[in-house]
Amino acid sequence: MTILVIDTSGKQAQVAVVQDEDTVAHRTWENTPQVGPQLLEHIEAILQESNIAWDQVDRIAVHRGPRKEKLFFSGLRTGITTAILLASAKGKDVVGVSGESLEEMIAALSEAVPETIISPQYE
Repeated sequence: MTILVIDTSGKQAQVAVVQDEDTVAHRTWENTPQVGPQLLEHIEAILQESNIAWDQVDRIAVHRGPRKEKLFFSGLRTGITTAILLASAKGKDVVGVSGESLEEMIAALSEAVPETIISPQYE
């Protein structure tokens, strides 16, 4: 299964392509209020770097929060909204996951169930 992972819940935003729990590609950048347009650019770039077309992506996973590291809540909402809209536009399942690291998020993928609405979780 090929999964696009989106995380805008921390100081560093990140996207990854995961195949069968192995990270194929991973990108991080500073999470700022401009994370939305940057997120779309990084998603397209990571798919190109991985030689993966949208029709090969089975699922989109997004960090739903919370994290020990605090960040502006709008960053978290931006990632969730982007994941839901991309999933809808591309006809993909979307799942919400949590974790303090990419590895923890990947580990949570095995138990993640597709959702229509992903609510942000915060303390």
